[in-house]
Amino acid sequence: MAGGFWWLFFLSFVIASTSIAAGIVPLALSLSRKRVQAISNFGMGLLVGTSLIVIIPEGVSTLYSAYTVEPELTKAPHSNTVRSPLHSREDHGDHEHHDASPERYIGLALVLGFVFMYIINLVSVWTNQRNDRGYTATISVNSLRSFSSSPESNETPHYVKRSFSTTLGLLIHATADGIALGASANASKPSLGIIVFFAIMLHKAPAAFGLVAILLKQGLSKRQARVHLIAFSMAAPLGAFFTWLVIAILGGSKETSSRHQHTEWWSGVLLLFSAGTFLFVAMHAMQEMAGGPNSHNHGMGMNSHELRMQELDMVPDHEDDNKMQSTLLTVAGMLTPLITYLGPHHAH
Repeated sequence: MAGGFWWLFFLSFVIASTSIAAGIVPLALSLSRKRVQAISNFGMGLLVGTSLIVIIPEGVSTLYSAYTVEPELTKAPHSNTVRSPLHSREDHGDHEHHDASPERYIGLALVLGFVFMYIINLVSVWTNQRNDRGYTATISVNSLRSFSSSPESNETPHYVKRSFSTTLGLLIHATADGIALGASANASKPSLGIIVFFAIMLHKAPAAFGLVAILLKQGLSKRQARVHLIAFSMAAPLGAFFTWLVIAILGGSKETSSRHQHTEWWSGVLLLFSAGTFLFVAMHAMQEMAGGPNSHNHGMGMNSHELRMQELDMVPDHEDDNKMQSTLLTVAGMLTPLITYLGPHHAH
């Protein structure tokens, strides 16, 4: 368990440092929007591939392993049904217990993660729509301002509300990323943490870049943008350590004979929950990419995972020229997690 903590600490430190470094770029110099979008497209595909190829199978495997360890403790008397680890310490003579199969937890965890991000996204969209009622009168003038002009100017109340909503949406998703990282650190497959780490890295860096660029464009000073950036960069590590601690407490509070079983169960459930959040974010981003610029006006809002690159400048995009490249990068990201199949298969 201690080894997992220090490994998680190292991964979290790299994620936070990379996120801060990427966010500093708009404060110091200008970066090609095309390059940022390319990284974002690959990261979006990697989210889908990581969810379907790595996180969901490993979450299912981890959850099932919690039902197979120490069968003498988990089976109900006179029954072939495997009991949930949550009920493994109940009195074996109690006939009022409810036998549970892992299938119900698999679907429940996935849909809860998906619904969680859906609700968060809807709330942030409603907040943006309410703020935009008094915001549209000034956007046409202020949007022409470059990042370097008047960086320390005072922002209007509408910009403050919109900036807070933008950062809050990304903070929540970054915390969900941390749940995936923390759960993977407790899983029995070491390579899982590496795959989840790279999936988070490849979409967190463009998100940090886009966040700071949009905050500056919305009128925040560089100092205030740095505060938002630090909060965003620390959300995933804090979420990871909180998840790791919760799993450690829930597993450590049990007797030695069932500690591993409970740790595996909670790790599997949280992995599947995080897979549900990944799937929602990737689905939303892919809808925006397929729908073109017009879809952004009717989409989920810019404070989702994929910060819209259209917010970074006013230069029109050559969609036909970039669509094939974006598609290839996304598909490449989806297939990248298949490299985990090249190594030796892990047996629980």
